[in-house]
Amino acid sequence: MTKGIFLILMILSFVSPVCADRLSSYYENQNFSIEECEREDGKISIEFSIPVHPESVTRENIRINGLPLPKAIQFFFNRRGDRVLFSELPQWQNEILCIEISSVTSCLGDPMIPIPAFYLAPDDELEWED
Repeated sequence: MTKGIFLILMILSFVSPVCADRLSSYYENQNFSIEECEREDGKISIEFSIPVHPESVTRENIRINGLPLPKAIQFFFNRRGDRVLFSELPQWQNEILCIEISSVTSCLGDPMIPIPAFYLAPDDELEWED
């Protein structure tokens, strides 16, 4: 192992707990929930109240018309980690989609407040209030 990599690992091992503590205190009184889901320009965007744990966003956790997302779908996250974006498949473009989202956790490990399946038409947007 080179000295540079060792130094980076040492810094990360110190900084990560500090960042986790700051995140925890910043988000401790907020519920982890979906705030908005938007469908525009061939993309579906899901915004959460708190940054998500990226490994909890899987093809099984987001279902379209009752089916898990296909392997061709890739997830993209914004810098804050509170928005997930993925492209629509061509066959979805003019359909009203039934979307189910479950078992996603926050960056702090909190489970998402469950919501029922919802429908989203092309160029549509839904917002949830606390």
